[in-house]
Amino acid sequence: MIDFYGRILGLSVSDGRKREAGASRGDSEIVFLSNDPEVHQQLQLSASLFDGDDCNFVHQVSFRLGGLGELREIARRIVEETQHAA
Repeated sequence: MIDFYGRILGLSVSDGRKREAGASRGDSEIVFLSNDPEVHQQLQLSASLFDGDDCNFVHQVSFRLGGLGELREIARRIVEETQHAA
């Protein structure tokens, strides 16, 4: 998922922590991504709370765009990415 958000939104990891197997709920894996060095976390990805779960969660997203054209370009990349994945 980190690679996907890097390709689509130009995000890179700004912070986070790994989860050890059997760790408590409060120790779940969490990754923060940003494309702005002044903003620590524009996107937060968290792994499942339980061992063996096969899903990830997006808990928080916040972006400021320069205009409608930038939003349209991001939408175009998402459509292109999903067409290649199919």
